[in-house]
Amino acid sequence: MFSLQWARVDFSRKTIIIQESKNGKPRTIPLDRVAFDILAEKSKIRNIKYDFVFISRIGTKINCHNLRRIFNIAVKKAGLQNFRFHDLRHTLFSSIFKWEIFWVG
Repeated sequence: MFSLQWARVDFSRKTIIIQESKNGKPRTIPLDRVAFDILAEKSKIRNIKYDFVFISRIGTKINCHNLRRIFNIAVKKAGLQNFRFHDLRHTLFSSIFKWEIFWVG
């Protein structure tokens, strides 16, 4: 997601196109209402100089190594042990089932 470019966001079809998927084939992903609204708002204030949707403070593509470093600092400050970035995904889905949120956009 951090490599998402505005050219890959199709507002008319409410989709994003992932050129480099795991299987090597392009994928079209539908945007739910929340994601669409966020991208629409973000597009109003985007920096035309850069095509990336998510950029750093200096306008460059977000560096995954820096993101991981910052995440690890936050985990340490929170006092969590053995918590990985990928665990956020598991936490999200566990919470969805716990709170019985069964919503499809």
